[in-house]
Amino acid sequence: ENQNLELQNGDVISIFENPDIKNTGRITLVGEVKFPGVYPFKRGERLSAIIDRAGGFTNQAYLMASKFFRKSVRKRQMKTREKYLEREKTELEMAQDAEAEQAKDKLQNLETVSEALDGLENIEIRGRITLDMSKISGLNSLIGHNSDLRLEDGDTFEIPARPMEVSVVGQVYSPITAL
Repeated sequence: ENQNLELQNGDVISIFENPDIKNTGRITLVGEVKFPGVYPFKRGERLSAIIDRAGGFTNQAYLMASKFFRKSVRKRQMKTREKYLEREKTELEMAQDAEAEQAKDKLQNLETVSEALDGLENIEIRGRITLDMSKISGLNSLIGHNSDLRLEDGDTFEIPARPMEVSVVGQVYSPITAL
């Protein structure tokens, strides 16, 4: 039949949402995959599927040092930090009022706590999720592993290159970096 129907006064047209378009997102792959970039995905897809689409890991991929970031986790972490800072600052104010009559050294300790809280307020929160990549040697070993997460829109996965040097630091006689 003719698909170009002429609309009449009072006709109703219903246009339904395409669930395949609605249930999509984007993940950013950074570092040691063959084709880094931003990849679209469908609802329910896992990290391994996108890494496969990106050509897999390069030979230089250092999976033990990889980092996974999620927007929803970042939001929760920020809310938790705000609640913590608010509670601690309230307690600090109460303690400063109570300690005003007492020793100056206690007041100095309270100032140190106040500075630490200010520092915490300025730390960047990225929403990192720690993945257990200790037994992952490549794409095939990631499939079905606990670290093969279902993706959410805005996820980022960073895979650094294997380091070419070793650093010895801390309480040692001669801190060095060797190749």
